Amino acid sequence: MQGEAEMKLFIIGNGFDKGHELKTGYWDFRTYLENLYPEFLYSFEQHYYIYPRMDDKAKKKLLWNELESNLANIDEDVIIEDVVSIELCLESGDVGIEDTLYDYFTDDYKYIDLLAKYLKQWVGTIESKMFSLKLIS
Repeated sequence: MQGEAEMKLFIIGNGFDKGHELKTGYWDFRTYLENLYPEFLYSFEQHYYIYPRMDDKAKKKLLWNELESNLANIDEDVIIEDVVSIELCLESGDVGIEDTLYDYFTDDYKYIDLLAKYLKQWVGTIESKMFSLKLIS
């Protein structure tokens, strides 16, 4: 019909994805990483004390069941412990300490940027069922 507009509607959350059998769980994302970026996954999980020999149930419990919450709840004591153990080579005083710490943490925590990149890539691979809505003017 002439004059009709076609629109795509994307509904995110509230179980819509699961109701339509889309593979959008945190474990599905982990599987994607394991298949395409295993070195990244290993490094990422190590930051959360998850090791390759752990069984999947333990990995889910420690991180992947509630990824968002677990990413937000970083153990500050572990970070402080890491900082205290860094060899800063500051024999001449604290000159450059900020740069040294920045370099250390930028390298050590660069996985955060990669996580965002890989998440975007993964979302683009999810097969979705499209629904067409016709607007009546």
